[in-house]
Amino acid sequence: MPPPHPTLPKPFASRPTKHALDAATEIYQNPAFRKRRTIVYTGAVAAITVAGALLGAVLKTNEQAEQEKVRPVVGHIHRRKLIWCLQTVKQEAEINTTGQVSLLETRRAQLMQQKQQLEKKIEDLRLRQQKREIDQERRHNGLSQKETGR
Repeated sequence: MPPPHPTLPKPFASRPTKHALDAATEIYQNPAFRKRRTIVYTGAVAAITVAGALLGAVLKTNEQAEQEKVRPVVGHIHRRKLIWCLQTVKQEAEINTTGQVSLLETRRAQLMQQKQQLEKKIEDLRLRQQKREIDQERRHNGLSQKETGR
């Protein structure tokens, strides 16, 4: 049997669990062990942080590269073709504004019609409320006249 480790306490034959517990406690409370544990934890946290930063940088770079692939390259378009494209876009914008104006006018007419309908409903509701109040006053006056007539 090999000799026991010099830092471990002598084994107890009658209580092996106690021996293991004492050994673990002694190692755990050892200042050198604490120092090593702190260094290991610090290194692990630093490694995780660096790995996350690198992964984020790689993802961002890939995303930017894909966006540049999608973006059209204007430098390769012939100057005349570019001017023609700009004129076409301008003409379409003018056409779109006149179309938008007509759409807005149509929508305004619809909203005005809807406003008139809602105003009519509100007026009808007010008339019904007034009629109901008048009926309640008549009933109340009728009851009070009957009470006074007794």
